[in-house]
Amino acid sequence: MTAQITFITGTDTEVGKTVTTAALASLHAATGQRVVIYKPAQTGVPPYGPDDAVDPDPANPTHGDAAWAARRAGCDAAPDGVRLAEPLAPVMAARRAGVELPSLAEHERTVHDLATRYDHVLIEGAGGVLVGLAPGDTTLAHLAARFADPALVVVARPALGTLNHTCLTTRELERAVPHARRRGLVIGTWPGEFATEWEHEVATENRAELERLSGWPVLGALPAGLGVVSPAALREIAGACLDLAPLGGLGIIATDTTPDAPVAR
Repeated sequence: MTAQITFITGTDTEVGKTVTTAALASLHAATGQRVVIYKPAQTGVPPYGPDDAVDPDPANPTHGDAAWAARRAGCDAAPDGVRLAEPLAPVMAARRAGVELPSLAEHERTVHDLATRYDHVLIEGAGGVLVGLAPGDTTLAHLAARFADPALVVVARPALGTLNHTCLTTRELERAVPHARRRGLVIGTWPGEFATEWEHEVATENRAELERLSGWPVLGALPAGLGVVSPAALREIAGACLDLAPLGGLGIIATDTTPDAPVAR
C-alpha cells in the first residue's frame, strides 16, 4: 500500500469538517494525485438504492458528505460505510433503524482496499471524535490507530468554547493514536466580512491559544460560507489559507496498515 491516509474529525458537528475535507482533497487532486474520500457512517440521508453503491451521483444532495466534498474537490467518493436516514449519531440512528453498523475490521478493509488504488485516502468522521462509528463504541480514533502513520486533522470553531473542546479532542487522539506524528488543526468557519471587530479579535486570539494549549500546529483557517463557492474558487482559497507542511505537504507519504496493533479504548 502506497497511499497517504488522513483522518478528519471535529470538535463538534457543523464545524466545517466536510468543507475542510473538500479543501484538503482539492489541493491534493490539483497535483494530479488520485484522491478518494470515504465516510464510514453517514446519517440524515436515505439508504442507497440498488445502483447507488456502484456509481453514487455527487450532484444529488441525498448522497451525503463524501460525494458532495468529492464533487467540489474534483476527486472520487467511495460508497459510505453505512447510510442511515435519521440525522442522529450513527449508533443511535442504527439502533432506531434496526441496522447493525459495520465493524472496525470492515472499515479497515475498506480503507486498505482504497489505499491500494489511490494516492491519498481521506476519511471523514461523524460529529466529534468520541462519536461511535462501529459496534462496541468504536470511534474514528480506533480506526486511525490501525494504521502505522496516519495524518490527523481536527476541525475547530474560532469562537467561545473552542479552547476546551479542541484540547479535549486532541488529547483523546493523542491517547488513542499515540504513534501519529503528522497532525494539525483547521479552523473551519473563520468570521466573514460581516462579523464584528470583536468577533475577529476573539477568533485571532483563539487561533494563537489553540496552537499553544494543544501543541498542535494550526494548518490554517477557512472562511465561513465556503461551501457555496465554485470548485475552482475552493481550490484557490484552500491554497491561500492552508499550510499542509505539518502533514507532509502535498507529496505522497506511504501509510501501512498495522493489523496486529492494539485498539485503544
